[in-house]
Order: sequence, then C-alpha cells, then structure tokens
Amino acid sequence: MTASTCERRGHQECEICDNGLLRLRITRETGAQTLMLDARDAHGHWIPLLASAPAVDLLLRDAGGAEQGAAVYAFAPVLEAGATRGVTLQGRLGDAELEMTLLLGADHAWCRQWIELTGPAPPGGALAQRWFLTGGLAEATLRWPTEAITGAALATSPAAFAQDTHCFAALLPDPDPHADGQLRHLADDGGGMEQALTLAPGSSARCLSSLLVLDARALIGRGFQQLTRLLARADLPAPPAAFAPAAGDLPPLPARGPARDWQPFLREGTPAEIAAGVLRGLSLAAEGDWAVLDDALVWLDRLCLHQCLRPMPGAPSPGAVGAGPAWATVAPWMPILLLEAFRLSGITEYAHRGRAALAALPAAQASRVYAALYPRFGDLCVLPDYEEVLALTDFGLVLPTFGDRRIDLRLPEPRTRPLRLVVDGRASRYGLSINERSYGDVATDVLRRGIEVPA
Repeated sequence: MTASTCERRGHQECEICDNGLLRLRITRETGAQTLMLDARDAHGHWIPLLASAPAVDLLLRDAGGAEQGAAVYAFAPVLEAGATRGVTLQGRLGDAELEMTLLLGADHAWCRQWIELTGPAPPGGALAQRWFLTGGLAEATLRWPTEAITGAALATSPAAFAQDTHCFAALLPDPDPHADGQLRHLADDGGGMEQALTLAPGSSARCLSSLLVLDARALIGRGFQQLTRLLARADLPAPPAAFAPAAGDLPPLPARGPARDWQPFLREGTPAEIAAGVLRGLSLAAEGDWAVLDDALVWLDRLCLHQCLRPMPGAPSPGAVGAGPAWATVAPWMPILLLEAFRLSGITEYAHRGRAALAALPAAQASRVYAALYPRFGDLCVLPDYEEVLALTDFGLVLPTFGDRRIDLRLPEPRTRPLRLVVDGRASRYGLSINERSYGDVATDVLRRGIEVPA
C-alpha cells in the first residue's frame, strides 16, 4: 500500500494512499477539502467514483430540517505497520467535536468509514453524510433503492448502490441493532448516496459507520452480486436441532418467470415471478443444462438483497426474506432455491442463507419445506466436488476430510437418533468412513439416495 504523496495542506491535491485496487485522495478547491475515492479499471487507469466534501456533505440536521455543514481543521494519515492505510479528519459539527476516519482494506475493493460526534447536538437531530457519484458514475444508469429507506425497512433493504457500465459503488451502513432511525437513500436524480443517524437524546457520543464498496471492473449490471456475498458473511442464527417433517403443498409459483428482456432493478417482475424463473433455471441446470445456471444465480442474488440477516427492532426474524404480501408466496420457496443453488454451485453463502431462511419460517410452514428438502439433502449432505458439508439441522460440529474419491467424516457422538447421509458428487464411487468406521467403496448412485448412519 502506497503512502501519502504530500505533507503540506496547501496542495491542490493530496494522494493519501492506495491498495492497488482503490485510491483515497483529498483535493482542495477555494480552501474546501473534498474526499475522493477512485478504483482501478481493467486497463490499469484510476477512475473517480465517489466524492464527499465535509463542509457541505457531512451535516447536522435539527428537528426542523435545517442543516449545518462540518468545519474540518486538520487531517492526518492513518498508519498501520509503517504503511499509510487511510486518513482521519478532525473538526467541528455545530457545537460538537467531529472525527472522521476512512480506512482502505489491505487487499480488498472496499473502504470502511467511521464518523464520531462527541458533545452537544440538537434534540431530535440527525448526523448525516452523503457521497456523490462522480467520474465513471456521474450518469449512473442503475440505482437502488430509488427512495429513502428508514427504520425496520433497512433490515430487508440493507444496501444502496449505483452502477454504470463497469463502474460500481455501494454503501452498506454498519448493522447496529441499537441504531434505530438510521437511514440512507440514493438521490432521485442519481446524484449520490446518503446515510443518516438520528441522535438519541442524552447520548454524548454518536458514531455513524459504513462500508463503501467500489469496483471499476464490475460485470455490466451485476455489481450487486458482490453485495450478496459480502452481506452473507453476517453471523446468522443456527437452525433448530430438529425439524418435524410434515406433508403439505407449498404455495404455487407463477407459470412464467423473467422474460428475456428483463434486467435486475431496471425491468423486472414480482418477487414470485423472479422466484419462478430461478426455480426453472436451477431445475434445468440440475438436468445438465449448465448454461442457464449463471443467469439463475443472478436473479437469486437479486432476491437475496431482501433477506434480513441481522436482528433489528421491528424487523422480521433474521433469515426471513422480504416483507409484505408480495413476499408471502416466495418465503417458503427461498430455502429450497438457496440450498439447491448451493448444491449446484458450491457457494457456501447460499447454504448459510438457506438454513437461515428455513429457520425463520413459521413452524408449520418450516415442517412442510423440510419435508420437501429432506429427500435431496437428508440430515447431512456432503458435496465432495466443492469439499463442502451441509446440515439442515444443528446436531454439532462435523469435521470432513476429502481425498481422491474418498471422504472421511468425524461426527459428534453420542447422537440421540440415526441420521441420513447424502453424498452428491461427479465421481462414480467414493470411499467412505465415518468416525473411523469404514463403509467401503460405495457407488455414488447409492450415496445420492442416502444411507442411514446409526446413532
């Protein structure tokens, strides 16, 4: 990571640091400082994507909506292990002391920021910050969401982003369950992204934090898939120790899925229509038509941006997908779609999301979904091609070891009941041992149907 290229405050531009993927700069025009975040494109050029001038973009709003900008009087590089990784700005916002820190990831295309306010603030006021789209995003064609998201609705719309061709930028507010009132939105005219935090009465220290993701090499229209992966790293709750399978039909999905000219966030149908298209694509991939899998995962990732991943007052349970009548049909299908996507792709985030979506369903509905999943996944599903293991229920730590067409499993003991083990891989046979007991060389067709492992 490169260090700051200037030390004096009078320079028109000061490059603070870069990590090879992102660059952080401070520019000065007529005495005002502006933070600039650039990303490197596929040709090695730096492309400016976001800009924020604290004097006009870092705001204190009172209850009547009047705004006051920040006064920044100093900045200094942030050093870690002798290298410059970011910058800290110090100043005042109203009568309060202000400190703002931006820190580039060591080798990732994201930047963390913390804005701390200490001291008096107007009752009912808000601390707000906005980033404006610039350079490669000055005329972004894709923006989401298109209106302000506040309170509990943040749980099922946990990001804001913009994209134009290969340039992509996203804002992910830090998920603090106690920060009720945090909001952010994309300006209707495409001007930028904003987040704000309502200042609680009586609190002397406030912090507004977020993650900024930037990419100048994103796939056209698909930058949002990065957010699906990042968000799924949340600590999702463990599933129950057992489900009770129950017979029953799931609500039918529409006969039609996404039309050929549909595009996520631009031209798209209802959640149920999208889910129908994902189900059809995954079914075709399972039958050997792998060309459709990528498109199915794009639309599944679109649905995933509405999954609640962390607890928040007034929000759905973690794992629930969407809120309101439009999602009622989709909710019981999401565990099936997510776990089938995991089985076909080996992407572990789908497994975490799928188990959480199953656990978030009402008990009666979860039992019917579990009954639909059990024939294909059993109690424990092993995918040797991806060296992954999936347990639908939480029965303890499973330690797998994979070799050349060989699987050694260490399962917790004692167990209260037998379990059904499913192995699904491309090889015709696998050598299998469980807790040092050999099951011999077993045909994959047998393992795919499932074998019983005694308690």
